[in-house]
Amino acid sequence: MRILRAELLWKFIKKHRNVSSYLRAWYDEVTAAQWQKPDDAKIQYPRCSIVGNDRIVFRVRGNNYRIVCRVSYALQIIEIRFVGTHAD
Repeated sequence: MRILRAELLWKFIKKHRNVSSYLRAWYDEVTAAQWQKPDDAKIQYPRCSIVGNDRIVFRVRGNNYRIVCRVSYALQIIEIRFVGTHAD
C-alpha cells in the first residue's frame, strides 16, 4: 500500500517518542501490505475497526493511540486522516 499524509505520523512521533517504534513498525507493515478488501487488513490487524468500506481505525499500544485511515483497495492507497491519543 502507498501511504498518503505520512507527515502526520512523523509529526506525532516527534511529540510522542514512547510510541515511535510501534508507529514505525506499523508504517513498514502497511507499506508492504497488498490488501484487496477490508478483511485483509483485519487479518493482519485483528484489533483494528473497519468503519464502512473505506475507513480503518488502527489501535496502537493497547488502544492508547489511534491511526484513522481512508483506504482505496483498488488503487492500493491508504491515507492517514488522524494520528492521536485515545483521548484526542
